[in-house]
Amino acid sequence: MVFMGDSIYADSGGLAIPKIYQYLMIPISFALLIVIIFLRPIYVLSICNLYSDYLVSINEQPVLPDDPSTGVKAGIVFGFLCILAILIIIFRDQIGLTEILSSTEFLGSFN
Repeated sequence: MVFMGDSIYADSGGLAIPKIYQYLMIPISFALLIVIIFLRPIYVLSICNLYSDYLVSINEQPVLPDDPSTGVKAGIVFGFLCILAILIIIFRDQIGLTEILSSTEFLGSFN
């Protein structure tokens, strides 16, 4: 927050909380990027290597699933959800979604 200078304050005189969170998000994003892209795959591969070495030491074979149908089902569901999301994005005006979400009295209708 020290590096933000006078931009830490909003026009109303109070603290610009969204701007502070925006500047705090930058270093957190870089740290998360490093962990997800570089460290997590190394961790997963290391654990797999340790487990395979353990299986060799006790003279066992890994038990692998034979049924790939779960992955096929997940792929079909994912594809269906992608197509559904694309259709909603394309036809949002025709189904009235834009008007509902841009309405200022949306929450007032539930009271």
